[in-house]
Amino acid sequence: MVDAFMITNGTILTMDPAQPEVEAVGVIGERIVATGDRDAVAGALPRGYRTLDLAGRTCLPGFNEAHNHMISFGLTLGHVPCGYPAVRSIEEIKRGVAERARQLPPGSWIQGRGYDDNKLEERRHPTRWDLDEAAPEHPVVIVNGSGHMCVVNSLALQLAGITRETP
Repeated sequence: MVDAFMITNGTILTMDPAQPEVEAVGVIGERIVATGDRDAVAGALPRGYRTLDLAGRTCLPGFNEAHNHMISFGLTLGHVPCGYPAVRSIEEIKRGVAERARQLPPGSWIQGRGYDDNKLEERRHPTRWDLDEAAPEHPVVIVNGSGHMCVVNSLALQLAGITRETP
């Protein structure tokens, strides 16, 4: 038997400008099947449905993605923005990095975030040589939008002790 229930007795927001608030929501399984007044919703549900009493609380539609990275995102707010659609090419990434380099003393780290090689005009990742051109006196790291890869410049590699011989 499929689970069926009515959500009621609270503020139920729909995000629909034509009907921003309703008295009840009917759910069968994982699907919303009705919204409106209690009688209309009850008519859309099978006999024996359960009632979820909001007890005056608020209910609104949404997606719950519990695997978020709020802290990590917050830490990137000062980084050079490299994401599409604001940045569409490696040249634009280089301009952003160079601008940041002009604002910082030599040797200061420059961090960027958000590039998507699939959306860049060049259809490739930036290289260390691209970043070297933009900020030769600053270690630079640019993180891909996925958060799973990054590109660094030659000075960053040197500071990390990474050479051609590094396994």
